[in-house]
Amino acid sequence: MKKILTFFFTSLSIVIASVALSEFFDLGVATMVLMATIGSLVCLLVFVVVPRIRLQTAEREYRQLLREGVHLIVGRARYRGRRVLHYADGSVAVQTSRGMLAFDNFDSCRQFIDGR
Repeated sequence: MKKILTFFFTSLSIVIASVALSEFFDLGVATMVLMATIGSLVCLLVFVVVPRIRLQTAEREYRQLLREGVHLIVGRARYRGRRVLHYADGSVAVQTSRGMLAFDNFDSCRQFIDGR
């Protein structure tokens, strides 16, 4: 919900800025509409497309680690909605929006996820 509101207010501010710029530079209505459309598309790209691509990349890395992991995977789990792989040497890998991140132990992984 927070992301939708941010997207809405950002798009609204882009439209207001394009109206202000068209009035300031005495541009036509077509130019104003074009600027607002391009700005809204860039906003849509930043808020929707880029996170979706990052999530797909993280999912691909997770699947690849399951198939071709260097260390022996002894367990798979979820911690606060994130997938976690436990390795035989005690290290863990967690799926984040930026991809798979490796940690030396589960405690450091938990601190990263909880934000402590």
